[in-house]
Amino acid sequence: MALSAQDPGKSVFPFAPAYLENMSINLDHPKPSGETTVRDAITEVADMVMENVRLRRGFMLYTTAHGLVSSYLHIYQDCLSRVAGLVTLEAEDSSAPLDALERVGSSVPMHIVAARCKAIILIKRSRELVSAAAVENERDGL
Repeated sequence: MALSAQDPGKSVFPFAPAYLENMSINLDHPKPSGETTVRDAITEVADMVMENVRLRRGFMLYTTAHGLVSSYLHIYQDCLSRVAGLVTLEAEDSSAPLDALERVGSSVPMHIVAARCKAIILIKRSRELVSAAAVENERDGL
Protein backbone atom coordinates (compact mmCIF):
# COMPACT_ATOMS: atom_id res chain seq x y z
CA MET A 1 0.00 0.00 0.00
CA ALA A 2 1.31 3.48 -0.79
CA LEU A 3 0.13 6.89 0.28
CA SER A 4 0.89 10.16 -1.46
CA ALA A 5 1.97 13.34 0.29
CA GLN A 6 3.49 16.64 -0.71
CA ASP A 7 6.91 17.31 0.81
CA PRO A 8 9.88 18.30 -1.37
CA GLY A 9 12.34 17.27 1.37
CA LYS A 10 11.83 13.50 1.06
CA SER A 11 11.02 10.98 -1.65
CA VAL A 12 9.97 7.79 0.13
CA PHE A 13 9.11 7.04 3.75
CA PRO A 14 8.56 3.37 4.75
CA PHE A 15 6.38 2.43 7.73
CA ALA A 16 5.00 -0.69 9.40
CA PRO A 17 1.64 -2.04 8.15
CA ALA A 18 0.15 -1.77 11.67
CA TYR A 19 -0.03 2.01 11.17
CA LEU A 20 -2.43 1.49 8.27
CA GLU A 21 -4.89 -1.09 9.56
CA ASN A 22 -7.41 1.33 11.05
CA MET A 23 -6.90 4.04 8.44
CA SER A 24 -10.04 4.98 6.53
CA ILE A 25 -9.74 4.73 2.74
CA ASN A 26 -12.05 5.23 -0.22
CA LEU A 27 -11.63 2.43 -2.76
CA ASP A 28 -12.42 2.96 -6.42
CA HIS A 29 -12.43 -0.66 -7.57
CA PRO A 30 -15.05 -2.93 -9.19
CA LYS A 31 -15.10 -5.40 -6.27
CA PRO A 32 -14.05 -3.83 -2.96
CA SER A 33 -15.30 -0.27 -3.25
CA GLY A 34 -16.46 2.63 -1.15
CA GLU A 35 -15.42 3.92 2.27
CA THR A 36 -13.73 1.26 4.43
CA THR A 37 -10.67 0.62 6.56
CA VAL A 38 -7.48 -1.00 5.31
CA ARG A 39 -8.11 -4.00 7.59
CA ASP A 40 -11.63 -4.51 6.19
CA ALA A 41 -10.42 -4.14 2.59
CA ILE A 42 -7.77 -6.83 3.18
CA THR A 43 -10.42 -9.13 4.68
CA GLU A 44 -12.71 -8.56 1.69
CA VAL A 45 -9.92 -9.34 -0.81
CA ALA A 46 -8.99 -12.48 1.15
CA ASP A 47 -12.63 -13.62 0.99
CA MET A 48 -12.76 -13.01 -2.78
CA VAL A 49 -9.61 -14.96 -3.64
CA MET A 50 -10.08 -17.49 -0.82
CA GLU A 51 -6.43 -17.12 0.15
CA ASN A 52 -4.55 -15.74 3.13
CA VAL A 53 -3.89 -12.07 2.34
CA ARG A 54 -1.89 -9.71 4.50
CA LEU A 55 -0.27 -6.34 4.16
CA ARG A 56 3.49 -6.85 4.50
CA ARG A 57 4.82 -3.34 4.03
CA GLY A 58 3.75 0.21 3.34
CA PHE A 59 5.41 3.40 2.21
CA MET A 60 4.59 7.00 1.49
CA LEU A 61 5.57 8.66 -1.79
CA TYR A 62 6.24 12.38 -1.70
CA THR A 63 5.83 14.89 -4.48
CA THR A 64 5.63 18.65 -4.77
CA ALA A 65 2.49 20.67 -5.45
CA HIS A 66 3.46 20.52 -9.15
CA GLY A 67 3.75 16.76 -9.24
CA LEU A 68 1.66 13.64 -9.04
CA VAL A 69 1.84 9.96 -8.22
CA SER A 70 0.68 7.60 -10.98
CA SER A 71 0.01 3.90 -10.66
CA TYR A 72 -0.65 0.83 -12.76
CA LEU A 73 -2.13 -2.41 -11.44
CA HIS A 74 -1.61 -5.49 -13.59
CA ILE A 75 -4.89 -7.37 -13.37
CA TYR A 76 -4.47 -11.12 -13.50
CA GLN A 77 -7.72 -12.59 -12.18
CA ASP A 78 -11.20 -11.32 -11.45
CA CYS A 79 -10.19 -7.65 -11.10
CA LEU A 80 -7.37 -8.44 -8.65
CA SER A 81 -3.77 -7.34 -9.07
CA ARG A 82 -0.54 -9.05 -8.21
CA VAL A 83 1.94 -6.55 -9.66
CA ALA A 84 1.85 -2.76 -9.40
CA GLY A 85 3.96 0.08 -10.74
CA LEU A 86 4.20 3.49 -9.03
CA VAL A 87 5.94 6.63 -10.27
CA THR A 88 6.18 10.18 -9.01
CA LEU A 89 6.42 12.88 -11.66
CA GLU A 90 7.12 16.56 -11.13
CA ALA A 91 6.93 19.51 -13.52
CA GLU A 92 10.04 21.69 -13.63
CA ASP A 93 7.89 24.71 -14.47
CA SER A 94 5.55 25.42 -11.56
CA SER A 95 3.09 27.22 -13.85
CA ALA A 96 2.83 24.30 -16.30
CA PRO A 97 -0.48 22.40 -16.39
CA LEU A 98 -0.36 18.85 -15.07
CA ASP A 99 -2.13 17.42 -18.15
CA ALA A 100 1.13 16.33 -19.79
CA LEU A 101 2.34 14.67 -16.59
CA GLU A 102 -0.98 12.83 -16.29
CA ARG A 103 -0.63 11.50 -19.85
CA VAL A 104 2.92 10.29 -19.22
CA GLY A 105 1.95 9.00 -15.79
CA SER A 106 -0.78 6.84 -17.26
CA SER A 107 1.69 4.78 -19.33
CA VAL A 108 5.09 4.83 -17.58
CA PRO A 109 4.10 2.57 -14.64
CA MET A 110 2.65 0.02 -17.08
CA HIS A 111 5.95 -0.14 -18.98
CA ILE A 112 7.87 -0.49 -15.72
CA VAL A 113 5.73 -3.50 -14.78
CA ALA A 114 6.12 -5.00 -18.26
CA ALA A 115 9.93 -4.66 -18.08
CA ARG A 116 9.90 -6.16 -14.56
CA CYS A 117 12.08 -3.34 -13.26
CA LYS A 118 12.73 -3.14 -9.54
CA ALA A 119 13.56 0.58 -9.65
CA ILE A 120 14.18 3.28 -12.21
CA ILE A 121 16.10 6.34 -11.09
CA LEU A 122 15.66 9.46 -13.18
CA ILE A 123 16.71 12.14 -10.73
CA LYS A 124 19.81 12.42 -8.60
CA ARG A 125 18.10 12.86 -5.24
CA SER A 126 16.47 9.42 -5.59
CA ARG A 127 19.73 7.59 -6.26
CA GLU A 128 20.45 7.03 -2.56
CA LEU A 129 17.14 5.18 -2.14
CA VAL A 130 18.27 2.19 -4.20
CA SER A 131 21.30 0.06 -3.38
CA ALA A 132 24.22 -0.02 -5.83
CA ALA A 133 23.74 -3.79 -6.19
CA ALA A 134 20.10 -3.33 -7.24
CA VAL A 135 21.07 -0.68 -9.81
CA GLU A 136 23.77 -2.96 -11.24
CA ASN A 137 21.33 -5.88 -11.39
CA GLU A 138 18.84 -3.76 -13.38
CA ARG A 139 21.60 -2.64 -15.78
CA ASP A 140 22.62 -6.27 -16.35
CA GLY A 141 19.03 -7.10 -17.29
CA LEU A 142 18.85 -4.42 -20.00
